[in-house]
Amino acid sequence: MSMKKSCYLHLGFHKTATTSFQLTLQHNRALLEQDGIYLPKFHGKKQKFSANHSGQIRDIFDQKVQHLWDSSNRSKPSKDQKQQTIQNHCQSLTQLLHQDHHILISGEGISTMPEQSLIRLKTMLEQHGFLIEPFALVRSPYAFITSALQQTIKNGKYHPLIGLIPGQSTAANQAFKIPSVSKSISTIDRIFGEKMNYVPFKTATNYPGGPVLFLLQQVLQLKQADQYQLINANESKSNVSTRLKNFLNQQHPHADQGQLRSLFKTISLQSEQSKFLLTQQEFDQIESDFKQVKREMKRKLGKPFVEEKITFSSEFSTEETNQLLSQLSQKLYEFAIKG
Repeated sequence: MSMKKSCYLHLGFHKTATTSFQLTLQHNRALLEQDGIYLPKFHGKKQKFSANHSGQIRDIFDQKVQHLWDSSNRSKPSKDQKQQTIQNHCQSLTQLLHQDHHILISGEGISTMPEQSLIRLKTMLEQHGFLIEPFALVRSPYAFITSALQQTIKNGKYHPLIGLIPGQSTAANQAFKIPSVSKSISTIDRIFGEKMNYVPFKTATNYPGGPVLFLLQQVLQLKQADQYQLINANESKSNVSTRLKNFLNQQHPHADQGQLRSLFKTISLQSEQSKFLLTQQEFDQIESDFKQVKREMKRKLGKPFVEEKITFSSEFSTEETNQLLSQLSQKLYEFAIKG
């Protein structure tokens, strides 16, 4: 008699220690298997196993690649390299689904997949005898907005709401969507219903040992969780470096990596270390949208998910801004000479 197998489906959300959780699982793969839970062996960059399964799961369940699952095609290698890669992911998932163990799939990008793709994922897991246990940590609305904006800027995109020079936020009278997980929550609820386990991110961060240990002990209920080596991938940027980066993105959109990352680290170290928050003036511009998002979230998830203290960063004075810009140009000059 085969035991009932569970698939722990970690759906994120973004900015809730997901990368730290994924890297911790990856690093402790052997311990996790002793606890009877197996991870997919998807190959990522440089043929290493991928800790975040978002990209592979999105590719596998994309409507456009359904023909790759056709068994008659499976033995024929695809000529197209992208399709060949997806075919390999399909095979890795097939191997995982034929396990008689519990499995864990983790990806904050899974919750934003098209509904049909999520339904196909659910159907396939159930057809292979898995009981799906979906879970996600959820940030309160303001905390999510500041984190998501910071990530957008870090990824090299310019956001017009976030200013550097006093009183010169270019967003006045501009309409733009504020980041929210509301749409994803509606989709997930339609598919997984009562089974879905949402936890306020605050609950996980207040847990002794932090959010990763919370997930290991309280959600996965691992007996040996205290033996896991926890990996912390939190790279939150300071208020100064986020705003300077956005200022640069306006002229030259560029992801924050390599030398650029160390440039902002040195500038951050030389200035105040306060974390990135909106200024009162920036918040005023999105307040009505924010209230709407908060109402929706409270209706869908309940009061504990929207309770938070809203604090602001102070605007830089003209003098501070000039100082920051001269620091930035000096550092860029030094980097150019070194380069």
